[in-house]
Amino acid sequence: MRRISSSALLGIALALAAASAQASPIGYWRMELDTDPSASGLSTPNELAFGTPLVSSEATLDGANLPTGVVPLTFSTNTSSIAATAQGGANGINAAAAWYPELSVTSITIEFWARTVEGTATPFRMSSGGLDGVVIGDPNSLDVTWHALVAGTPTRFTLSNLDDMDASWSHYAFTYDEGPGVATFYVDGLVRATFDGPDGAPLVL
Repeated sequence: MRRISSSALLGIALALAAASAQASPIGYWRMELDTDPSASGLSTPNELAFGTPLVSSEATLDGANLPTGVVPLTFSTNTSSIAATAQGGANGINAAAAWYPELSVTSITIEFWARTVEGTATPFRMSSGGLDGVVIGDPNSLDVTWHALVAGTPTRFTLSNLDDMDASWSHYAFTYDEGPGVATFYVDGLVRATFDGPDGAPLVL
């Protein structure tokens, strides 16, 4: 099953957009609201009406640790992020959003704020675990892997050693444009790496 997931990170927002000449949001989660009434669970709504929430049984809202004072897109005051709970959160946040049709895009922009001192976390996953999707992993070196259809064959591409994540907040962004086949990774608004792949290679999602 395909899904969006993250572990061992705190974030003000996770945003996904269809990356094209007329880009449109396909997912946006502000880490400010928990709609799960139980004490042990967290459910952060998708700001888009058609999207599914980001849910976790190992996370909680954190009003003390904020990456920035203003929420992106809305420009309202930021009130919280999400963090692992004291009980049961030793393995990270482990939050996931169920797949929905709008996520099936061929070009994409992914951006989020995060920090972690965990060495085995996966900050972002949008994949079934096979030759599909986008995965940002290994916070000690921060690698991003994506899969594009090249001459009818799902093909894996990777950018490596992009950042050594630590306890300080950073803003991360990955863009892929199927037209020129170009992938770019940004850390705090600066290009950390880019790859010019085959033209006309849509993402496999």
